Amino acid sequence: MPTAWIITETNLDLVEAFQTADWEIEVFAPADLVPAGQLRVRDLDVIIFEVGEASFLSRFREICQAQLAPTLAVLPSWTFADVAAEAGANEVMVAPVNPIELLWRARRLTHAAKIIRVGELKIDLSAQTVERNDHVVHLSPLEYRLLSCLAEHLGQPVSHDKILGDVCGCFPERGGTPEQVKSVVKRLRTKIEPTPHHPQYIISIKRIGYQLRSQAQWEAVMREA
Repeated sequence: MPTAWIITETNLDLVEAFQTADWEIEVFAPADLVPAGQLRVRDLDVIIFEVGEASFLSRFREICQAQLAPTLAVLPSWTFADVAAEAGANEVMVAPVNPIELLWRARRLTHAAKIIRVGELKIDLSAQTVERNDHVVHLSPLEYRLLSCLAEHLGQPVSHDKILGDVCGCFPERGGTPEQVKSVVKRLRTKIEPTPHHPQYIISIKRIGYQLRSQAQWEAVMREA
């Protein structure tokens, strides 16, 4: 489920659009935001900030500089556009906005950020960082290449041969074997799985390869556990 902050004074239509689309949202008034340095943020995909007046620009700039998530500014007029872009806005729109268009642009920002979440696991393919339960996971280059390869094919099996070629740089015809893949998977599991011997995230697909579960797949398994 994608998550968003909506920072607005009165525009409840924006809030309703995201609720209808099954986003998890938190709504703030600009004046109610604590300083960005004191914010504790988890699993945030996008920030919608309605800059209703010039006095809100300093708060908007602070939020952008904190780099909590991609930020979309809703502006009262185009005269604010250059200021918002300079402050760090990833996208701008001018009021009045169509809530459906705003939702579409928010989705586009989320996809462009290339952040994948599965359970307590967060993979930022743009920043090349991995976190589990809000703690940074330090991976070797080979381990990260494996995880990113699986993340790019989220919820789908990736063959031993593809992993050997794309991750290990050693195709079967050059002596690569599934055992090499198994060894890297084992090391990666020890770093990202709560219980490596009973993996939640990276599962083995018999006679094919490995798969990183999607959030929906992970939730289904957790419900049955």
